[in-house]
Amino acid sequence: MVFKMKKIFSLPLLMAGALFYAQQSINFENAPFKDILAKAKKEKKLVFLDAYASWCGPCKMMEKNIFPKDEVKDFYNAHFINAHFDMEKGEGRDIAMKYGIRSYPTFLFLNGDGEVVFKGMGALDEKNFIALGKEADAVGKGGSAKERFEKGEKDPAFLLNTIKMNAGTDPVFAHKVADRYFSQRAKGAYTQEEVSILLHFLKSQSDALYTTFVQDKTEIVKHLPEASYQQFDNQFKLNAVVEKTFNHQTGTIDEEQFLAEAEAILGKAEAKTTLDKLKVYFYPSVGNFNAFEKAALAYYGDGDGFEDKELNRVAYTFAEKISNPESLKKAVVWAEKAVMKAETAENTYILAKLYLKTGNKDAAKMYAEQSLKLTKQRGMDASIPEQLLSEIKK
Repeated sequence: MVFKMKKIFSLPLLMAGALFYAQQSINFENAPFKDILAKAKKEKKLVFLDAYASWCGPCKMMEKNIFPKDEVKDFYNAHFINAHFDMEKGEGRDIAMKYGIRSYPTFLFLNGDGEVVFKGMGALDEKNFIALGKEADAVGKGGSAKERFEKGEKDPAFLLNTIKMNAGTDPVFAHKVADRYFSQRAKGAYTQEEVSILLHFLKSQSDALYTTFVQDKTEIVKHLPEASYQQFDNQFKLNAVVEKTFNHQTGTIDEEQFLAEAEAILGKAEAKTTLDKLKVYFYPSVGNFNAFEKAALAYYGDGDGFEDKELNRVAYTFAEKISNPESLKKAVVWAEKAVMKAETAENTYILAKLYLKTGNKDAAKMYAEQSLKLTKQRGMDASIPEQLLSEIKK
């Protein structure tokens, strides 16, 4: 809630009004995020971070009806260094990106090093909001999650919570925690959440979690159709083949070995199609653009049957990395088909760039101007299409 005061009020009265309002709610710090973390570290407390958006109805409900409750503000002011940031403004944007915040309100409890100790989401009533704070405080007093994990903590509830807290911000650490959780998990029924976590972190047959996936199939398929389970299994096996046959250091693929092993999983025809598709993703990721050019021309052909986003992706890579005139003409066809489906600031820019590289300056200028127009309509930074227009006019 924001009070608008007329200019005739004196400065002392304004300060008094601000103090009065602060006393009616949780005492949120008015300081940069790094200073808030430093204060928490010095006082050996957790930071309670209210991550909100100005348009969010549940956020406003929490601010108006829950934060001012006596028991709420007393508990949070006593146990935490409190902060709240609009995730779509100023420093809040960086915080949202760092912690992967996409839903509002999100309640983060952080230690002085900025590590997530506990997390809550959505509007809560007074009782549950206090319970959330008490649980976070209890977890925090046990030390940071990473410290407890390194010391060998095996409590299932702790491990499960740590996985959820770090999945978006530190997936490598969260994967290690998931390995421990499932390796010691007692036999028995799975929850839907456990199945989701297992499938989220399991990527390949070579992953330690694959043993759990196979051994606990009977329980897993209670939450997952048999056909879907088989699709996941095939993908995990295929990913293991990719790991063996795709060399990231040399930027090459042992195609013969891939096909031999993939055929046993997918069948001959699908194995060949899968390899062709994987090549157009793998080669640019390792900077092998000569191999990428050849693979893309063979895979995309005239561009029929492909989604516009995929055509945009490959056409853009050609615009940036490929110089062969005949190959660029193919990329123009892909970009034209993407634009025909729906003109966007991105695909008109790509088409304009390809037209420029193939010597069609008139068409390049027309689509660069359209890209600039669409960019401005969306309120985006227009410097990129403006720069392209400048190149075209030289």
